[in-house]
Amino acid sequence: MTVRLDFDELELTREITGNDLLPVVLAAGPRHEDEAEHRDALESARARLKERNLLKGEDLHPTLRDMLTSASKATGQVAVRRWAGSQMLRLCLVEHGEAYVLLVNDGEGVAMRSVTGSLGAELWRYLGDATPLKFGSINAPAEQLALALNSEPADMARQLMALGATKADAVTVAKGMARRGAMTEITAIRRVDGVTDRAPGGVAVYDTAFGRIMATPSTSADGALWATLTPATPQRMTHALKSLGLE
Repeated sequence: MTVRLDFDELELTREITGNDLLPVVLAAGPRHEDEAEHRDALESARARLKERNLLKGEDLHPTLRDMLTSASKATGQVAVRRWAGSQMLRLCLVEHGEAYVLLVNDGEGVAMRSVTGSLGAELWRYLGDATPLKFGSINAPAEQLALALNSEPADMARQLMALGATKADAVTVAKGMARRGAMTEITAIRRVDGVTDRAPGGVAVYDTAFGRIMATPSTSADGALWATLTPATPQRMTHALKSLGLE
């Protein structure tokens, strides 16, 4: 069951349930600063939810209530921000006990549904299928690799070679990054006994005109943060989520 709530409907459900800790990545807070406008908007939202049989009295539909509870009390969370031109897609995969819920901000509200199976496969589906860019993996300190990937195309290949990439791989990646159309940032959070623990680093996915690339974090024996740049595949996405402590 997929349920979509506009932001006023979502705010009303938060008041009804008392669940205030929706994932920050969704940017789904109140939309009205004026108190009178806020109350009017919530009353309109109440009428709409009743029309859709999602609210009876003060009782939410059980499936909707359970998904909102999972989102607000998640013990694990994958936060995703995807930039494509001037557009940003915000979504979150949350884990609460045995329940997994996907929430997507479409700009006017949040759609949510339960998820079964692999979180990596679900996330890949939302990113859209893509051909992996073919090159050998490049492993380097995360900060240095990030600096190289954000440099000018003419300088990127040189910097990647300085980090240990072969000339062929460095040129392939530099050409791809020079024509990237979208970038996705994936981070993970765990909450245990009220304590929030953010996984070190994050996964980055780059969609280029020549194929998809991803960077996956790891921690060396001395605690330093490294990243590995590889062709992006569904299998590597699953592995990447494991590196963040999920899946």
